[in-house]
Amino acid sequence: LVARHAVLRLVVAPIHLAANRAIICNEQFVDWKVLDLPGAKAQRLAQLKADDLARPFNLEQGPLIRARLAALGGQEYALLISNHHLILDGWSTPILLTDLTRLYQAQRTGTPAGLAPAFAWRDHLLWLAKQDRAAAQQYWQTHLQELTAPSRLELAKPAVVGSGMGELRVSLSASTTSQLEQFARQQGLTQASILQGLYALLLARMSRLPEIVIGSVRNGRSSLLPGIDQALGLFINTLPLYVQLSESTTLVQWLLDQQAAQAEQDAHGHVGLLEIQKYIEQTGQELFEAMFTFENYSNQTKQQKVNSFHNL
Repeated sequence: LVARHAVLRLVVAPIHLAANRAIICNEQFVDWKVLDLPGAKAQRLAQLKADDLARPFNLEQGPLIRARLAALGGQEYALLISNHHLILDGWSTPILLTDLTRLYQAQRTGTPAGLAPAFAWRDHLLWLAKQDRAAAQQYWQTHLQELTAPSRLELAKPAVVGSGMGELRVSLSASTTSQLEQFARQQGLTQASILQGLYALLLARMSRLPEIVIGSVRNGRSSLLPGIDQALGLFINTLPLYVQLSESTTLVQWLLDQQAAQAEQDAHGHVGLLEIQKYIEQTGQELFEAMFTFENYSNQTKQQKVNSFHNL
C-alpha cells in the first residue's frame, strides 16, 4: 500500500534544507509492527490505542502513517492504522482501506489485486502550479469586499460553558431525507446547498446580522484530473462563504443564488484560507466562527449527516 501511494511516504523537508517543501521517501519507508500485548481482549485493545495515542508523529523523520497489529486471542486480531492529517483527508480513508483489503486478499490467494494505477500526486501539484493566482486574488477580493471585520456570532451564552471547538452531529430520518431529495430536484438545488443555506440563514438571524461569513468545507477535488476521486492525499479545504440576507427575494431564489455563487467559488477553491486572508488584508484574524460540512452516504436507513462546527 505504501509503495503504491507516494503521498504515504511523504515527510516535511527541514527548514534549513527547503522551506515549504516535502520529500517522498523510497518504497521501503514503512512503519509496521506486530505487538504482543498481555491481558484479556479488552485490555489489549485499550493498551493498543493508548500506546498509539501517546506517540506523536515526527514530521521531518516520519513515516506519517503507521500500522500496529495485535493478537486478541484465538484467530482474532486488531489492526490499528494511524496517520497525520497532513497526508490524508477524510475522503481518502475508504479509498485507503479498500486498496489495503484488495491487496491483502490478493496476497492471501495469490491472485492479482486488479487495482487501477494509483493517482500520481505529482499531477495534482503540477495542476496547482498552473492555476491563475491573479484571477483567484481578484475573485476573493471582490467576493469579500463588503467584509470590514471578521464575522462574529453574537449568540446567547451556552448553558454549559466550554472551550475550543464544539461539534454537533445531526442525522435526518429516511422520511425527511426523501422529502429533501424531492424538493431539491424540483427546485434545481443540491441537498448540500439547501442545508448550508439554511444553516447560514439561521446563524444570521440568531445573531441579528444582515450578512455573515461561514466556513464552507470542500473536498478540494475539482481539478477534473483523471482518477482524482480515487486519490489519496490532503485535498480538503475550507473556504469563506459570504452570505447576504435579502428580504425581497424568495427563499428558493435566495438558495439558488447561493448555489450559483458557490459554483463560481469552486473555480478558485485551490487557494488556501491563509492566502485568502492575505488577499483581503485580514492576516491573523479569524474570518468566521462557524463551519459547515455535508456528508451524503448510503446505508440501510438512507440517512444524511450534517456536521456543524462552532467555536465555543
